[in-house]
Amino acid sequence: MSDGPYTPASHLPWLRWLDQTELPAPVIAFIFFLLYIPFYDFRGISPQLPLEGGAFPPACALTLMFFLLLTRGAFNDLSQLIKLDKIDVHHITAIAPSTRAAWIELAFGIGIGLERVYSQLKFASKGDPSVSQLMDPVATVIALTIVIYTVLQIHLLMFCLRQAMVFRRVAKDYRVDLLTPELNSSIANPLIRFFALGFVGISFGVLIFELVPYASLQRRVLEATFFAGFIWFLLLTLSTTPLFIMNSRISLAKKMEINLIRTVLRGETTNVNDSQFGERLSTFSPADLMYYEDRINAIWEWPFEAQIRRFIFFGLLPPLTWVLAALVEIFFETFLVG
Repeated sequence: MSDGPYTPASHLPWLRWLDQTELPAPVIAFIFFLLYIPFYDFRGISPQLPLEGGAFPPACALTLMFFLLLTRGAFNDLSQLIKLDKIDVHHITAIAPSTRAAWIELAFGIGIGLERVYSQLKFASKGDPSVSQLMDPVATVIALTIVIYTVLQIHLLMFCLRQAMVFRRVAKDYRVDLLTPELNSSIANPLIRFFALGFVGISFGVLIFELVPYASLQRRVLEATFFAGFIWFLLLTLSTTPLFIMNSRISLAKKMEINLIRTVLRGETTNVNDSQFGERLSTFSPADLMYYEDRINAIWEWPFEAQIRRFIFFGLLPPLTWVLAALVEIFFETFLVG
């Protein structure tokens, strides 16, 4: 066990120290990418690295940023719900891998990463790979980056699976609160983050595709982007399960509360302790009870009312971006090219 709070990176010593810096994830990723700038060759059409691996450093930095953002976000969500006595503390330990699982993920990532290095050597040599290609120190750095990138992908994928399973259990155990319904939206936070970061990742793949000048490399980038998009879609679908569970539980809680309100309106106080207000509900005036009923009816049964603006933002931003890009292209072709 590490010092400090138990986090999703507690059993990942190769990443835990980065998490403990408490630097913003984008800052850590940016610093990581800056370390590679001296290795790039900017004399060509696009910045180049040995083994035609120019896309790996930014992709690795982006994956590191995604991992830190998702793990820190989930940890903060669970910590808040535990602090507010909405869930039990055991949920926060379940979202992190065990020590054994962490080492298995590392070994699995290194194995796949070495296979990727071999494939990249083969691709760069346009035939049989040559170990002599790794004699260049920068090529060795790129090979190491490919392995690190793969390990990060494995850790990120496994975390997303654990997160979906943990928040599914959280949705079942969550103590539904109709008096502060905004807390219910915490269950949807992982889905919102995952949706936003996945969209950024796929957009990055499309951007790299546009910048790569070679058709063969474009094809590899496109295949990787489609595969990543498929995995993202599956995980996104899996992450919606807690929302359906919470929808059912909030709907049931609303019906029970409204039944209690109407029971008190009829002058009966038999099960008033089951109300969100407890015995105080029996002291409400008829006008207060009717107002309270309207308030309960107005509560969203889907637990993402607080994030609806984010959905709108990320739903409108992509079309708007494409429209602006088209306008710039039309302007360039019309007024500059003639």
